[in-house]
Order: sequence, then C-alpha cells, then structure tokens
Amino acid sequence: MNRTAIRQFVLAESSAGVATVIDFGVTIVLAKVCGMYYVYAVATGALCGGIANFIINRRFVFQCLDRRWGVPAMRYIAVWAGSILLNTYGTYLLTEASGMDFIIAKIMVAIAVAVFWNFMLQKYFVFRK
Repeated sequence: MNRTAIRQFVLAESSAGVATVIDFGVTIVLAKVCGMYYVYAVATGALCGGIANFIINRRFVFQCLDRRWGVPAMRYIAVWAGSILLNTYGTYLLTEASGMDFIIAKIMVAIAVAVFWNFMLQKYFVFRK
C-alpha cells in the first residue's frame, strides 16, 4: 500500500470516527434518555452519522469536489442504506441472540461493517475518480 492510500485510509477512519461519535451520541440520547425503542434509535443514529460521514469524506478524504455532488450522493445512499441495514439488523440479531446490552452489540457490529463494507465501497464505488 502506498503512502497516498495509507493517508486516505487514515483520513477515512478518522471521518468514520467522527460519524460514529455522532451516531452513538444520537442513539444513546434517543434510547437511554428519551426512551425510544433501541432499533429505531440505532437507525436514527446511523442516519445522522451517515450524513456527517458523506460530507467529511466528499470534502476532505476523497476530495471529490471536481464533480457535481449528485452522482456520489446517489452512490453513497446505496452504500449507506446497506450499512444502515447491516448495522441495525446486525445489532438486533446480536442483542436478541446473546442477551447482551445493545450498545455492546452495536459496537461489535459497527466495527465489522466499517471494516468489511464502508471503506472499500466508498473508495472504489462512491468517490472513485
């Protein structure tokens, strides 16, 4: 892996970290403070984190500013929809199957989705040049 690819990966993971803080913050506030059913809170948190992630990745990580935002946005929505489904359904399955707290399940699922789904599809499909 060359220096540019490593730099891009580090920036993408940093962007994902910011989006994760937003995602988890919204999820916890809605579920633990407001009493929303955790599955809805997880989906809403993922929605908020995803919006932040797209904005950061487009501008700072993949520097996709030379084109209109429409095509990357539509591709991102497709990848993001899969990510939301994987995160929400994966959290639900792991929580219900294991009985663990949904936050722990969400962390485990979020790591797997980030590694095996989000970065690769964003790099080679959403923001490809």
